[in-house]
Amino acid sequence: MLRILVVLLCSFVLMLALEVQGEVDSEVPIEFTGQFQVLSEYSNDIVEMRLGKTEIGIKAELTKTLGLRMIYKVYSDFKVALFDAYASWKPIQPIEIQFGQFKTRFSLENRMAPYKRDFIEEAVANKLVSTRDFGVGLILSTGMYEGGVAVINGEGLNKQDANCKKDIVGYISAMPYKSLLIGTAAYLGYSGPDSSLGEIERYNVHLHYRKPFHYIFQTEFTYDRTPEIITKAYYLTIGYNLKEFLPHELILEPLVRFQYIDNSTNLESEQYLTLGVNYYIEENYKVRIQANYQDRLSAEGDNNDSFILGIYYAFN
Repeated sequence: MLRILVVLLCSFVLMLALEVQGEVDSEVPIEFTGQFQVLSEYSNDIVEMRLGKTEIGIKAELTKTLGLRMIYKVYSDFKVALFDAYASWKPIQPIEIQFGQFKTRFSLENRMAPYKRDFIEEAVANKLVSTRDFGVGLILSTGMYEGGVAVINGEGLNKQDANCKKDIVGYISAMPYKSLLIGTAAYLGYSGPDSSLGEIERYNVHLHYRKPFHYIFQTEFTYDRTPEIITKAYYLTIGYNLKEFLPHELILEPLVRFQYIDNSTNLESEQYLTLGVNYYIEENYKVRIQANYQDRLSAEGDNNDSFILGIYYAFN
């Protein structure tokens, strides 16, 4: 929490300095953003109602080049925690520098806005790396190409340093065609206390193809090596938007996702099959009803499947 307060204090001092120089308008534009999701899950003969992706935040443009972003996340037990808290500086058009707690941007799903993700639950392969961390990062975006690199603590969301080392994460992606995105990412760091440091290596490759209101194809492969374990994981998503075949602006999107995860501590790999349907109430994907059925193929016995029904709304 102290680190977050430092970010906010530095941003406030910088804003005051710029205001003295006449570079800040008297009215700072502030945009409220957020998302709300309610889920009903049936698993192991039990029905549970819970919150899904629920966040609220602000985005403030202090000047033409300086911005501030804060997001609070509400968990299923209704506990609230700071999610995003960073200042951003855009000295020239394609460059953005972030300082604070921000997205690690290692996986494709992590970089995607939540309302653009096809399934309720995040892919297993993308849970190997924390979605947020504290540090300083550089993002370069030219439209067709995007890349970034960040120096982070490496401990994850709202956690203190366990050692004096810093981790480095970087990615690069390209859009050779309007609907096609390909990219790769790397993560090099350390785990454990200074007295017994262990090296971490993580690599990711991904491909995403989405023709608006037509085909959907997305896949990622992640390799994760820590001192204790080596993990290999991937997923493959295929879907199709049926809007052109349905009347009255009805937008339905059936999908299927296969996931595979294997690590050096398990004798057998884990495999998941997920069937999903999205009903979009608005074409911008921000209001929808979702249904997901997931079966753990690699597990033996009964009660290895679950069904989740969700209502999702995002605003900005």
